[in-house]
Amino acid sequence: MNFILMSIIAIVPLALGVSIITLFGKSKFTFSIVLFLLCISIWQLDVSVLYSSSLFSTSTIEFLFRLFRIGSVMLPPVFFYVGYVAFWESSAGKENCLIRLLMNRYAVILYFAWSLVVYVLNWTQGNFSHLKAVLSTDGVTVMYPVYGPYAGLFNWHIRLIIFSIVVAFAVSFKIKERHLKHFFVFFIISYFVTYMVGLLNLKISTFVFSGQVAVMIFSLLNFMVYIHMHRNLTKEMNTIQLRKTNTENLEFTTSGLIHELKNPLSIIKGFSEILPRSQQLNPTSAEMVENITMASNHLHSVILNFTDFIKSGKLSITDTDLNEVLKETISMAGLKASEKDILLQLKNHTRASSIPADKDKLRQVIINLIHNGIDAIPEGNPRRLIQLELFEENNNYCIHIEDSGDGIPEHIRANMFTPFETTKPGGMGLGLSISLRIVNSHGGTIDLLRTGANGTLFKISLPKHHHYSI
Repeated sequence: MNFILMSIIAIVPLALGVSIITLFGKSKFTFSIVLFLLCISIWQLDVSVLYSSSLFSTSTIEFLFRLFRIGSVMLPPVFFYVGYVAFWESSAGKENCLIRLLMNRYAVILYFAWSLVVYVLNWTQGNFSHLKAVLSTDGVTVMYPVYGPYAGLFNWHIRLIIFSIVVAFAVSFKIKERHLKHFFVFFIISYFVTYMVGLLNLKISTFVFSGQVAVMIFSLLNFMVYIHMHRNLTKEMNTIQLRKTNTENLEFTTSGLIHELKNPLSIIKGFSEILPRSQQLNPTSAEMVENITMASNHLHSVILNFTDFIKSGKLSITDTDLNEVLKETISMAGLKASEKDILLQLKNHTRASSIPADKDKLRQVIINLIHNGIDAIPEGNPRRLIQLELFEENNNYCIHIEDSGDGIPEHIRANMFTPFETTKPGGMGLGLSISLRIVNSHGGTIDLLRTGANGTLFKISLPKHHHYSI
């Protein structure tokens, strides 16, 4: 009865692993997690067969014990492999030379090769010689292994898990994607606790059940945390996609209207300009023609701005250095800032900042935010500063644009990225909506972090690399 119950519990990690693949599809990271859960299941089956003396002969139990021991032997290198995949899939492996010396494919291969040697020695008498029947604390007969002279080799292999955990913790600090980072840290801690509880199986007084319960709790908790991580990643990508879809729908509905307006508008503008030159008009008629010209010019400006908005989603991607973009931006916006006696300041927290992007359009976004900041700083304000800061956060490069102006009025904040929302007299209200569309087209976001009497702080987040499936 104990063997059947324990075998069922042992299958739980594998069942959860299959569920992960079914729900979220195949990827390197998913595969590594499922492989880890498979090893845990085999490890617990290895323990379970020691309770099967009423069903199998001693020789059969010994064979199954040696066979299933591959689970506990391969668990440390598979755990190391999970860390390797998380390290490289988050692109941290391309940026951290020190950890890369330990966390690379050759280290993974060597670890698996060593583990295979330990498993092969498991089939010799030197690792463990035989099984002996003993009574556990609850009076159940257990086939307990008697270890041979090479048992120390297996024990040293188990101790290597401490090395793997230390390296994994070092890797966790370098993972940029925050949801993956949170999952991986939880995975490390829960695995360490589970493995330590599992080592109680080495003592007959605490044999089996403590490890079985710990493994089941570990598997269920990591399954739920994995789902939570994947849900958050999906939510973020869906938000970006929804913004892109909304702007594409707006483009589709307005492009046809703009096309139809251009022809009659050109006729109106043409005749309103020719009419005063072709004949003498009385003052009243001349004023009417002048108003028609002003209205047509305004409508022409609206059409041009909408055309810019439509074109803003079309990118010309090249390898772009964000440091260079910011320096060029400050140079281009410097004249307007100096005319208003405003200091433009750049703070750099990162050297490597190259991403696939449309350099011209990103520059347009930052210049637009700087100009907004310049316009927001009143003449009498003694603190006249706009500060740009480039830094890394999670798997993104982030740019802060902070001004010392009067802030954005509260009634406009909720809709400030909506077309035609503006606080500027004569403004079209398309600057921020165009900026948002450009950044969204890069897979990034613009957020208003703070605004008020002490100034406004915008944050642009741009992904270092394309999103990948977890």
